[in-house]
Amino acid sequence: MRLPTQAHALLTIIEGHGTIEQRQLLKCMAFNNQLKTKQKTERILTYYAGFLTKLGCIEVLHTAHMHHYAKNQERRTK
Repeated sequence: MRLPTQAHALLTIIEGHGTIEQRQLLKCMAFNNQLKTKQKTERILTYYAGFLTKLGCIEVLHTAHMHHYAKNQERRTK
């Protein structure tokens, strides 16, 4: 399955960091030209994080005080 451009850009950022906190991810997204739209970065993150999670490309780790985004050890594509 070919990922939408924004989903691929988000996945590339996450893969580059391995595990990344939501704040840092939003900062990285703000500087990525493929993620520039009229939508706020938080909205893009919410949509595509859910999309990538459902595909099994990433997992979202929740802690008591912050949210982390981390890629799975195995990247699965359909």
